[in-house]
Amino acid sequence: MDNRTRPNIWAHRGGRRWADPTPPENSLAAFKKCLEAGIYGIELDVQKCKSGELVVLHGGVHGGDLAETTDGEGLLKDKTWDELKAVRLLKPGSQDASDERIPLLSEVFELVGGRCMLNIEIKNQPWPYEGIADDLIAMIEKYKAADTVVLSSFDHGVLKAIHGKAPDLKLGLLINGLLVDVGEYAEKVGCRFWHPYLGALTTAAAEEAHMAGLKINTWTATTADEFDLALKLGADGIVTDDPAALAGHLDKVLAAKQA
Repeated sequence: MDNRTRPNIWAHRGGRRWADPTPPENSLAAFKKCLEAGIYGIELDVQKCKSGELVVLHGGVHGGDLAETTDGEGLLKDKTWDELKAVRLLKPGSQDASDERIPLLSEVFELVGGRCMLNIEIKNQPWPYEGIADDLIAMIEKYKAADTVVLSSFDHGVLKAIHGKAPDLKLGLLINGLLVDVGEYAEKVGCRFWHPYLGALTTAAAEEAHMAGLKINTWTATTADEFDLALKLGADGIVTDDPAALAGHLDKVLAAKQA
């Protein structure tokens, strides 16, 4: 690794392991920490609530389950924004409510203001959100954010739909596994970025992707061994729960190479 090849740091859900106090994941407080620390990019999750607003929440395998990270109950898709405003995000590692509420995606754009990149993961499964592609395109246009946003998803159909409507937008192919000819597949979907799970990535697959012109943002690295593995595999970006630790690790590796 040198200054030209230093991978970009992406804070997973805004960073889930900040030094105390650690703010709730996918919160405006976490995103503020990223800006203050000068992190390259924020990874966050977006869904659509019943009244149509784009809302930032993970929701896990249950598809927008409020109980995973908030003091609320039920599914996000069944709640209006007025209902969601009363919900509070949980404190990290606790079932106690914090002072932070679920953010709107528009609030994130207003907060960030182009000061860092945004990797917006579209949570479009298991519940497909009607019109979410158009909504995202319109919001990116409203905030003039095309240069600072990567849209990613495990739902490759929604990525292909976005590419058909807005071919200049940056798209990231989220995959937990390896594809036969990832470059050809990514081109078919309209993606310039590949976001593979670190535990499934191989040197051969990374080389194949780079030969096809894809940029690799791998997830999720949190320990020093995982950071080193991502570096060994030649990742262009590393999605991490602990952005400060990754920044320090990259500094040490670079200093050792320059010594």
